Amino acid sequence: MNSVINSLSSMPSLEVFKWCMGQNTIELTDSPIRLPDTMFLPATTQPAALSSLRILHVECPMACIATLMSRILIPPSCRLHVIDDYTLTGETDHDRGVRDGLLVSLGAVGCHLSRMFPDHWNAGYNAISFEYHPDSMRHKGALHIIGRTDRRDTEPMCSVGLYVADQHPGSIADDIISSLLRRVLQWPAMSVASSFKTNHECLANPTLWITVLSCLPHVRQLYLEEDATLRAIASLSEALKHFPVIVPALASIHLNHMSFPPSTQRSLAEAAKARAVAGHGKIALAIERCLDVEVGPRALHDAIRNDSGGALYLDPPYYDISVTR
Repeated sequence: MNSVINSLSSMPSLEVFKWCMGQNTIELTDSPIRLPDTMFLPATTQPAALSSLRILHVECPMACIATLMSRILIPPSCRLHVIDDYTLTGETDHDRGVRDGLLVSLGAVGCHLSRMFPDHWNAGYNAISFEYHPDSMRHKGALHIIGRTDRRDTEPMCSVGLYVADQHPGSIADDIISSLLRRVLQWPAMSVASSFKTNHECLANPTLWITVLSCLPHVRQLYLEEDATLRAIASLSEALKHFPVIVPALASIHLNHMSFPPSTQRSLAEAAKARAVAGHGKIALAIERCLDVEVGPRALHDAIRNDSGGALYLDPPYYDISVTR
């Protein structure tokens, strides 16, 4: 790491630094270099001042990223993208053994965000996404958490990718995912978000929904995208029904290109009804390109309204459904 820091010190006007040493990234090149995580040694050199840096993209073990972040001085406006496909292997005992160290290393990213959004500003990212990482195999439970100042931003301000390299056959266990999600989403810059979007199949577990929504109390809009499983809606419904105090400001749920059969419709309606009993407001339901609905828009609107006691309603400008029987 000393050589990296020293090299950066010689480029004080650097605007973009990308250091792509991820295992999957290296596998895609013709390079014979294969670096074990033990090769990423701690740095002892003086910090490098990079006052012009706009983008920092680093792929290496999170402990290495933490060392790098502690040895460079970058402006609060710098976009930060970090990826670690070294630390987690998908072997549950191993991953549980390295979890605490990984959580500590993630703190370096949180420290940068605290400089971007000081706590007393009560400011941060308006939109948070929890997705599959595009460079990982989906069945491995990879985490890709993205922060945007606006949901429509094409260039996120921050992203954290944690996944298992292709050379390992395992996948990340739910309790590991829960710990990592909780740590990242509790950062003040993340926890103020008003919008949360996901396409991640691990949210078929209601416990993980509770973890996510408990960390994001200001969320008003939920977006579930096409790769999320049918169970993701049912699990969300279960979480909202049995823990109606979470996300008190929730005002809309958007389903995009998902299966939404009558049983799932009823579950979501019952959850909205339970929240209404707890004193929360109505929830608008926006549906786009959803399948297995079985009825037309008018009948769906009436069914949802009746099952929820009026607490959930179909937002007419947004529904676009494929009726199947």
